[in-house]
Amino acid sequence: FISLAALAMGTLNSLRVFFLPALAPAFFNLVMIASVLYLAPHFSVPVLAIAVGVTLGGAVQYGVQIWPLAKRGFHVRPQFSLSHPGLKKVLLLVLPVVTATGVMHINVLISNVFATYLPAGSVTYLYYGYRLILFPIGIFGISVAMALLPSLSEQAARNDTDAVRDTFSFSLRLVFFTSIPAMAGLIALSGPIVNTLFQRDMFTYEATQGTVYALIFYSSGIWVFSGLRVVRAVFYSMQDTKTPLKVALLTVVINAFFCYFLKGPLQHGGLALALVIAASVNFFVLLAILRAKLGSIDGTRIAATLLKVSTASFIMGCAGWFMLQGDMWMESGRTLEKSLLLTGVIAACVGLYLLFMYLMKSDELSYLLKMRKKS
Repeated sequence: FISLAALAMGTLNSLRVFFLPALAPAFFNLVMIASVLYLAPHFSVPVLAIAVGVTLGGAVQYGVQIWPLAKRGFHVRPQFSLSHPGLKKVLLLVLPVVTATGVMHINVLISNVFATYLPAGSVTYLYYGYRLILFPIGIFGISVAMALLPSLSEQAARNDTDAVRDTFSFSLRLVFFTSIPAMAGLIALSGPIVNTLFQRDMFTYEATQGTVYALIFYSSGIWVFSGLRVVRAVFYSMQDTKTPLKVALLTVVINAFFCYFLKGPLQHGGLALALVIAASVNFFVLLAILRAKLGSIDGTRIAATLLKVSTASFIMGCAGWFMLQGDMWMESGRTLEKSLLLTGVIAACVGLYLLFMYLMKSDELSYLLKMRKKS
């Protein structure tokens, strides 16, 4: 089901349909979390609930894309032909892409192996913390990268370097505009979020604190994880799939190195931080290579956006943290009350962030407002 979901996503993206395919992985993550919370207690071997969650999540992720595919005349009919002329080209291009993408999962696996040598619960804390950051990465990073690829591919085919540079610059700035406040929000509201979502039954306050600790370190890399998707998209548009692969393989060694040295002083938080450090090296090395290829990446405008977004996000995060102080976030229960309060504070934080970006005359906000008027 997951492979079919990926195929459906690629097909819809080629048709310039982006919203639903980008949202589909979020359904997978929600089903996975729900399976652990609500199915696991009913299994004699609770870990089997995760296997069920993967299957159900993949089915839902694929299922939500069937209708828009059928609407555009695409119906799934299984075929097998090794003689298709595009098969060889696709394999040569896709194998490095799949491997480079899989490196992230290898790094997560390495973190989990190191976590088995830490106090009980460390693997679980890392799992939940990592799952929570996948939601904003999927919405803000992957969705922009998917929407970016068709336009970049056309520009790269025309050898229009200026257009590629402009498209990349704006896309990266748009990713920073959305992912950095998400990072600040998850860090500032990590306690209430984890408490509301998970703290019940056997998931104690101690487990909440352990998950929050992992989430804070993971969240610090949301902007890097998201930006990395955009940088890779530029290389893929130029049919250069080997460079991202080579750099990604380097990060496996970097991740293992920092896991080894950080697990002692920072415990499982150090393992989360090691993943962020490895992704950061990946991002900045690819950025440097891309700058050499394009001659320029519009660094001044990117830096200006980064400064504005970071300032507004910091203020927003501080405001959100102050609004959600209290003993109720240490207790279990009152889920509906907490959910409503948390939703209200998140909405207020988003409004505050947009206000500050408006006052700072954000180009990205102006673009989004114009797009909203057109729609």
